[in-house]
Formats: sequence, C-alpha cells, structure tokens
Amino acid sequence: MNRNGIKVIAAATAIVGLLTVSCWASNGPGERGERRGPPPEAVEACKGKREGTAVEFTNRGGEKMKGTCKQIGGQLAAMPDKPDGSAGGPPKDQENR
Repeated sequence: MNRNGIKVIAAATAIVGLLTVSCWASNGPGERGERRGPPPEAVEACKGKREGTAVEFTNRGGEKMKGTCKQIGGQLAAMPDKPDGSAGGPPKDQENR
C-alpha cells in the first residue's frame, strides 16, 4: 500500500475514534434511561408535607398513584407505593444521590 493510502486509513481511523469517544462521553446520566432526580410531579405532591406523609399524585403517563414522601437527593418527593401497598423507593445505594 502506498503512503497516501496509509494516511487516508489513519485519518479515517482517527475520525471514527474521535466520534466514538465523543458519543460515549456525551452519554452521561439521564441519557441511558437513568433519572437525574425525582420527576416534578413527585416533588409537587410532597410540597409543604413531611417525610413519611402518604400522598396521591398523577405520574407523567397520566396514571393516578399512591405514594409516600421521602427525602431523595436533598429534596422531598413522592415514592410510588409497591403493589403490595408498602412504601416504595429507589435502591438503598441510590437514595441520597
């Protein structure tokens, strides 16, 4: 292969590598289905209430839900109750992020 062919392949490889890294770097929290915090509806449902208060709210999908106000990431928000009626919440390792 001649020098020009090698240069073209090297340039193409570098461009593909840069595009891959830039896509990977921009794929931060929230862009892979992760949440950056509780939804506004959950925060609004607990406005003026105390942790542990039972509330009802409408989620983003328009579904009425029952939940319990809980401190999450420094703010009070409604955590939907589990189907068995117990208070829901994020996994313990994500509660105070």
